[in-house]
Amino acid sequence: MKPIGVLAGLIAAGLLAGCRPVDLSRPPDVRFGEEACASCRMIISDDRFAAALVTATGDVLKFDDIGCLIQQEAGRARPEVAYWVRGSRGQGWLNAREATFLHASGVVSPMGYGLAALPAAQSADGLAADPASRTLRFRELPGFLADRPRESPSDLSTSK
Repeated sequence: MKPIGVLAGLIAAGLLAGCRPVDLSRPPDVRFGEEACASCRMIISDDRFAAALVTATGDVLKFDDIGCLIQQEAGRARPEVAYWVRGSRGQGWLNAREATFLHASGVVSPMGYGLAALPAAQSADGLAADPASRTLRFRELPGFLADRPRESPSDLSTSK
């Protein structure tokens, strides 16, 4: 076989290997304590509040706070994007579109958005200590966050 034919075959094989469809049904891996949030650049260290998105082209963005994900997406939930959030009670990754979110003053998230994710069927009892707490669906989060100020990180450090 001529060298040009071998080279063309290798290039074609490489292109075909890169054309595999992205599996949007699997959350990405996050190296907690090592990777930075795509929005605020803070190190992703608390797995109870981490979030991520995966696009159909294979792009992955990881976040240290659910609110950072919502702000990054500027209120648009794109149908071709998989959104993932970590369960606040150690449930691992949850599909954000199916999860329930709790906003409460007792939820101290890394960037002060105060959002905790739970599996859709799980109750927020025990996390919602104040009457101002609210449960929300993923599609409601952009409007909810737009209407509320978040706590600044300095407020969070003095509230303990």
